[in-house]
Amino acid sequence: MQKIKANIADKNFNEAREIIRKSLAKKTSKKDKEIVAKKNKESEKYLVKNLMQEFLQTRTNIKEISRINTYIIPLLGDKDARELKTKDIYNFFEKVKKHNNKNSKATRTKNKIETAKKLKQTLSVFYKYLLKKYEITNNPVAIIEKKDLEHIFGKEDTEHYKAILNLQDLQELYKKIENLNIKEETKRSIDISVYTKSLLKFIMFTALRIGTAQKLKWEHVDFKNKIINIPGEITKTNINFRLPLTEQTLQILENLKKYNKK
Repeated sequence: MQKIKANIADKNFNEAREIIRKSLAKKTSKKDKEIVAKKNKESEKYLVKNLMQEFLQTRTNIKEISRINTYIIPLLGDKDARELKTKDIYNFFEKVKKHNNKNSKATRTKNKIETAKKLKQTLSVFYKYLLKKYEITNNPVAIIEKKDLEHIFGKEDTEHYKAILNLQDLQELYKKIENLNIKEETKRSIDISVYTKSLLKFIMFTALRIGTAQKLKWEHVDFKNKIINIPGEITKTNINFRLPLTEQTLQILENLKKYNKK
């Protein structure tokens, strides 16, 4: 008390009151400091940027990884994933729009909204990952719909391409694909990979959707009976069906298997 009196002896009322207030304030105990430090450490663990580093270990798509590093970590990284609200996600997409307007050479609406749709998809998968691993039930992305993204980025500019119906044009296209150069290990210049070339030829003979064709596995192929048993989960219609294989499609698959044993 004597020390306080000495400190306020030559001070005015307001200064003296502030000194007394600070002097009588409860000091933080060691236990309180430990509790605060523990809470800070836990909060640091649940920051989006730190959880995203774990999540990245489960991702293999190069473009998705690039989007995470370009948009999600820089723009949402310092937020606590448990406390993010739908409003925060709206603000995130507003920032994505500004980033694109400033840095992207692409000016078409389609390019911008496509990026937003991919980012929403990634965030949805991210929160499913958090639910499974950390039992985080918060999902601020759940109620965001396409119309919300269109409100920010504008409506999607869809391009429709005319189908090739003329047999001669189809034959000409196939020849061009057949004549594309295959990537070689020793060459730096790459025209096309053996996988892409095989896929293009395969879908020309089978008329499969490209998404279905990309998800096919060797276990689906019955070389003996010359069919592919296509499971419904990789099709747009969710219906199982069997695809008969011609000699041309069998040859494409047999050649591809030399490169891809998996």
